[in-house]
This record gives sequence, structure tokens and C-alpha cells, in this order.
Amino acid sequence: MMKQLQVCALTLLAAIAVSVSGCSYCGAPGREAAAPEGEFSIAELKAALRGERWEDRLAAVGQMKTRDDIPSGERIEILAEALAHEVTIQDPLRAEGSYLSATDIVRVHLTRDLGELGRDARETLRESLDQASGEARDRLILALGHAGDQSVSAEILKLLEGSENVAIRMEAARVLGLLDYREAIEALERALEDPAVVSAQGHLRSYTIYPVREQAAGALLRLGVQVGRNDQGELEIEGRNE
Repeated sequence: MMKQLQVCALTLLAAIAVSVSGCSYCGAPGREAAAPEGEFSIAELKAALRGERWEDRLAAVGQMKTRDDIPSGERIEILAEALAHEVTIQDPLRAEGSYLSATDIVRVHLTRDLGELGRDARETLRESLDQASGEARDRLILALGHAGDQSVSAEILKLLEGSENVAIRMEAARVLGLLDYREAIEALERALEDPAVVSAQGHLRSYTIYPVREQAAGALLRLGVQVGRNDQGELEIEGRNE
């Protein structure tokens, strides 16, 4: 017998992959914990975004989001360059209390913060997209999705279905829901069986999570598909809103 999901609870789980105060979904420390006192100059920000410590890079990303004294176009260019650099870093270190690597946490923040700059970011992101490849290109496509650019919906769907990167598939599922891309419903339903599984140690207990499945469930709820858990705790389709 299916257990009815509380829409707000599942949406919260699937929607807060990254919050301003920290990575609530992945259990990562907040940006405030790493941020130095005072504001960086532009030169210091650029240097911090290429620093060796992931905490410093994350803090710099957090400052870029709120620096209204820097023109939005310049902020977008700096963040796009930082993202291109971040994906070249191969660091498997897992942040304490998180199932994501430290570099994945920074990448998720960069992707979403670029998207939150909205329409102003789209042209610069498209220009950067033309020169990017690999994960950098995938992240820029996701950033455009976060910025509300419907034209990349089909490409994001391909990322959900074909990327070997769990963090990319996870974010792609989320963005498809945000874009209200109904053509993705069948793929999102299949993603409820995505094999990616991770374990991590939280402050109070160990836990296991299927990150792509949870994000897919949240996206389906946004698209009017009712998702529940069976007695084994597995996600299943309950119905569709007409």
C-alpha cells in the first residue's frame, strides 16, 4: 500500500540542493563558515576563485552573488570563468557531512548563482557556451536553465538521460521541473529508478540517499505527477493531475 507523500516535504528535499546559507540537500557547510571578514576587491575575488582551498572559492562565489557594486555583466563573466576553472580541478575530497565532493559543492553553487542572475546572464552564458566543452558546457547549460531559458530544455533532458556525472543528472532533473518542461515527464519517471546511491555520515546518523531519484520526484511533483513511497520506501507514481 502506497504511503502518500507530503508535497511540501518532498519538494523541499528536491528543491534545496543549495541554499544561500549552505548546501542543505548535500549536508555541506554554509558559505558563511568559510567567508573571510570584510569584502574582497575584484582582484582578490578573482584570485580567491582560483585558490587552492575549496572553502575560499566557495566564500568568493557567495560574495559575488551579493556584490551589487560590480556590474552584473562583469559578475557573470567572472563567475563563468570561475566555473570553467572549477571543472578542471580533480579533487575527490568529500566535504564533512556531505555525500558530494568539495569541488562538486562549489560547482553547484556556481551553476545556480549564475542562473539566479536571470535574464542579464543569458547572453553571456550563451557566448561562453559556444567556447565550452565537457562538464563546463554541461554546467553552463544548467545555468541557462536556472536563468529560465526554455531553449535549453531539450539539452538538459539529454543530460538527465545521458550524463555519467551523478551531480549533473541530479541538477538536470531539478531544472527540468523548474522549467515546467512537460516533455521530460517520461524521462523523469524513469529517473525514479536511477542507480546512483550514496552514503554519508551526518551529525546524528548515517544515511543513504538516491540523489537523482529524489530530484526527479520533486520535478514530477512540479509537473503535476503525484509521487509516493511504497512500503519499502521506494518512489513510485501514484497518479497525474489532469
